[in-house]
Amino acid sequence: MVLLKKLLSRIILCIALALITYCIIKHVKVITTDISWIKELNFDENEVHKLSFHFPGIRGCPQIPVTINDKNYTFIFDTGCGAGFSITNALENKMQYDILGRTEEYNRDGGYRGWTNVIKIEDDITFFDQSLHNVVTTIANWKMYSVTKFNGLIGLKYFDSKVIALDYKNKRIAITDKKVDYSKLGNEYICIPLLKSTEQGKNDLVFFEAKYENKPACIYLDTGTNHSFLWNKNSEYSFASKQRNYKDITIEIGDNTFNLEGVIEINDLAQNDGLPHPIAVALNSDKIKKLKILVVFDLIDQKLILKKL
Repeated sequence: MVLLKKLLSRIILCIALALITYCIIKHVKVITTDISWIKELNFDENEVHKLSFHFPGIRGCPQIPVTINDKNYTFIFDTGCGAGFSITNALENKMQYDILGRTEEYNRDGGYRGWTNVIKIEDDITFFDQSLHNVVTTIANWKMYSVTKFNGLIGLKYFDSKVIALDYKNKRIAITDKKVDYSKLGNEYICIPLLKSTEQGKNDLVFFEAKYENKPACIYLDTGTNHSFLWNKNSEYSFASKQRNYKDITIEIGDNTFNLEGVIEINDLAQNDGLPHPIAVALNSDKIKKLKILVVFDLIDQKLILKKL
């Protein structure tokens, strides 16, 4: 009986110590969390929201809450969604819409995806402080885009004249219509102009200038894709290749160097008209998350702001 009491006491003590250790670690993590950008970029508390991810781990893409017909869903926040808004058949019977016709879908590299229905959504759509009515978009089979089911995509088209901050590390998204005071930002912030493609339907995609192999190049930033790519026109591998060639590369953005490990080399990375240089790298959610980069889209002054957290 004495031995049993001693054993129980030790078990209780171990559990208590484990709980105390967990609380201390959690508290320290909260204290050391770098969310100074909220104040520095002039966001109010009510403009900062929790950010979730579609797919676990490093491959997760950011999701935001969207309300349709008073029902809440999550949509992937996809800066590569040129149409601005699209839904999948995961929501096929959960909203009212009219079918207007059919269209064919393609990847950015020209690869064929399949047929989708063009629809007009009769229900009101709201996200954050935005409200959309009678949206004309497409409804596609989610399997055309992903191996896991998702409800839809929302891009930058409907965030015109806003500043949007994405903090993958601390799972935060912030949106404001107030201008950024660049004179108050420290050297830890990288501020560069956003570049615009002149192609129809590509105007709201994110491009910026950097250096790759000591030469100026354009970078494409797509939060809705969880693999990053390197363009090499002489590579034997394409976007559709089953075999992958991974490379470790370095790019320079402003005065900062970023080491990108395990970037997929392909010979058919989509290029876009109107850009000053070829697109060398598609910098996507996997690397943004791994490198703990704060990404800010200033759609008022048309700038991209980056900060290593």
